[in-house]
Amino acid sequence: MEASPSPEGRDVSAAEAAAVDPAVANHVVNQLAFSRLSSTPLSAIVLNLPAEARAAGLNREALRAAIEATACIGIIRRQGKDAAGKPLESEYYYVPEHDDDEQRRAAVVDGLRKPSLRACRKQHKQYYWKRPRTP
Repeated sequence: MEASPSPEGRDVSAAEAAAVDPAVANHVVNQLAFSRLSSTPLSAIVLNLPAEARAAGLNREALRAAIEATACIGIIRRQGKDAAGKPLESEYYYVPEHDDDEQRRAAVVDGLRKPSLRACRKQHKQYYWKRPRTP
């Protein structure tokens, strides 16, 4: 449930993170940085990968490990289940302060004027719907 904007303290194996092509990792960072959404689940990231990366048999766990090992990607850990009973996916967001690519950071911060994620959005909150009582 806690957001972690840097890779310290994450349980990511270096072998899994190194298995992903750096071009794919760069594509994921660009996808998160230039997206209109503030945070994106792994399933949406996988769907937006280039066809060559999906055809090469990219493993979801290896991609997840590479994403979590990247310093400029923060994590919103989500627990619980959705209305359909499926477990909730963790969401990922772009952290411009930790990005090494100066041009991308300038384009996002200055060019797009995209604000960083608010602190209240960096934590997952489970909301419950309660049926209204009829008199």
